[in-house]
Order: sequence, then C-alpha cells, then structure tokens
Amino acid sequence: MTPTSQVGTPHSRRLPRPASFQIKYQPGIWWTASHLPRPRILVVDDEPHLLRIVSIYLTMKGFDVSTAPDGRTALTRLQIQDFALVMLDVTMPSSDGVDVCRHIRDDPRTQSLPILLFTSLSSEADAERARVARATHLITKPFSLSGLDSVIGQILGRELVGTSQRRGATETDASEPLAGHA
Repeated sequence: MTPTSQVGTPHSRRLPRPASFQIKYQPGIWWTASHLPRPRILVVDDEPHLLRIVSIYLTMKGFDVSTAPDGRTALTRLQIQDFALVMLDVTMPSSDGVDVCRHIRDDPRTQSLPILLFTSLSSEADAERARVARATHLITKPFSLSGLDSVIGQILGRELVGTSQRRGATETDASEPLAGHA
C-alpha cells in the first residue's frame, strides 16, 4: 500500500474551506455557495412512484422539493411555505388538478405562482381547461426528465445545468406554454 492511497494520511493535501463558502458537486449540478437558498418546488400527484422519481431528479438538479399526494394537502402546504413553482397532476382522485390551480390563482398570496400541469389526457378540451384555470404550462405524460428540465427552466427563467446542449424539438413536443404565461 502506498502512502497516497489512504485518505487522511499525512501525505494527503486537503485544505480546509471557510465555513461561509463551500463548493459542492453532485452529478448534473454545481452549487457554488451552500448558504444560498435553493428554489423550492411543490410536486403534487397521487402516484407515489412518479412523485419519488421527479423528486429525486429535481433534487439532483438543485431544487428543494416538497411533495403532496393530493390537492388538499398541496393547498395546505402552500399556506405554510413559499414555492417557486407548483407541478400538479390534472387527474387525481380526491381533487382535480385544474380545480387546485383555480384555488391557487384565486388566492392573492399565490396568484402569481407559476403552475405546471401534467396529464395523461391530451385532448384540446383539456388544454382549454388548463388555459381557463390560468396554468402557466401544460405537459403530457409520459414526459422525459430532460424535457421537464427544459420546461422548468423556461418557466423559472433560468438555464438548468446541461440543458442547453441537450434541448431539441422532441424534448418539448408534448409541452405547451399557455396563453399569457409564455
């Protein structure tokens, strides 16, 4: 065993970083300052598997993610915490995502909050319901995570790490900015 193969031996040269400035790296994203707040996203869906996948992915991309299994829980969380974006499934058993979107828009505290609706329904009537509810964007399931990157970046007005090189027509084909919010 060579002296440099062990971490923490007298031969390793790790310099301590000041507590106020930490550089962290995770695959897919850099955070240059750990004390800066991360944008918080609320993901609402009745499918636990989708909640878990999207939550893990968005966390890796540098977001602080909260989840809710239904619209009622989402509305409660919106009264307690501030969010940069809400992602809502349209079809949920206890409350329709479009109705939750209307409640968010009717509340003066949350009326300007960006809302991304996602649905397995893809008719023009569903898109019109989303427009009337004043959703910011609508995407159809199944969606790619890289396409989700692109849409969230457009909504929040920032480029996510690695998105600009990957962005292509096929990644956003199933998404639609809604009138007044693009």
